[in-house]
Amino acid sequence: MYAYVLPNGARINAERVTDAALATQEYPKTYLDTETGMLVEIPSADVLEHWVSEIGATKRYFLIERFDDTDRNAIAREYVDGLLKEMATPSETAGARDAFENGGWQGMETFLMEHTDGWIHGWNQYISDEAGEYVHDWLTNNPHVSIKAEFEGCGNCALCELIRKGEGGNLPKLMNAFAVENTLQQVGQQVEERTKGIVWRRYAKRR
Repeated sequence: MYAYVLPNGARINAERVTDAALATQEYPKTYLDTETGMLVEIPSADVLEHWVSEIGATKRYFLIERFDDTDRNAIAREYVDGLLKEMATPSETAGARDAFENGGWQGMETFLMEHTDGWIHGWNQYISDEAGEYVHDWLTNNPHVSIKAEFEGCGNCALCELIRKGEGGNLPKLMNAFAVENTLQQVGQQVEERTKGIVWRRYAKRR
């Protein structure tokens, strides 16, 4: 939704930064090059030691800090007590909460994969969204380089246009834009289903 641009115009691949923040293995470690916007992956401790000795003291490269167990547990608790509580079945919510209390975020993930109908996908999206917000704050508040976040949106939808104009905080307009987009999506779905029906009837006649 945002393009992240360095003072020299170079762009940063925020999706890769997000992936790096969500990585669970110690290596590779990922560094952001604040001059080119490129991401540098260091595959091992030996390579890291050699690389650090080569570049010396510098503020050019920044390690992308990952979500640790404390971060993931906090997000998992929010997921169970928020989204699951509101939308999943009581048994799914209770099971996920029990799995979390006994095994942390890993236990909750295992429960979601093995005992729910697709809620693991909701969790993956939820923590990815949290990581996206973290990356946005991390990039735009870098103390050594000014990184500009340029809103791009997802297309020409009414919601994105409202945010692009700086009116994303206007609740009445935001709700109206949401209603417009919802109506357009419903109409589009009906047209698609009707088109499929016409194509199928033509195909059936030919047979």
